[in-house]
Amino acid sequence: MKNIVFALGLMFTSGSALAAEPLYLTFRLSNGEERSFRSTGLSMTVSGDMLLISNEETQAELSIGSLVSMRFTEKALSGVMEINDSDSVTVYSLKGEKVGEFKTAAIAEKTLPVGSYILKSADKSIKKIIK
Repeated sequence: MKNIVFALGLMFTSGSALAAEPLYLTFRLSNGEERSFRSTGLSMTVSGDMLLISNEETQAELSIGSLVSMRFTEKALSGVMEINDSDSVTVYSLKGEKVGEFKTAAIAEKTLPVGSYILKSADKSIKKIIK
């Protein structure tokens, strides 16, 4: 992950060559949460196992071990991704095997045994842990 952070730093320094720079850098964490930071004036430093992020608006610390992905977005995203209650879902095991299809994510969650799954709706996929 440190290599990704380093590569990201290089992208910021060369980002001025891009015509239309995205406004936010969004991190997805292992718990499903997404955190966005305005890219203007963004500074990132690695300290131990923490990624320290700051700009003129905010300062934050993210555990490098909890980072799943990062991407540029045009708007700020935050919170835990969820699938709409009315969306039908297809459920897969973490091995990629299809477990079943359900009318809603809520029905899937009530029906599935304890474990970790990928729930896929028409427009998004999330990792869900059933306890």
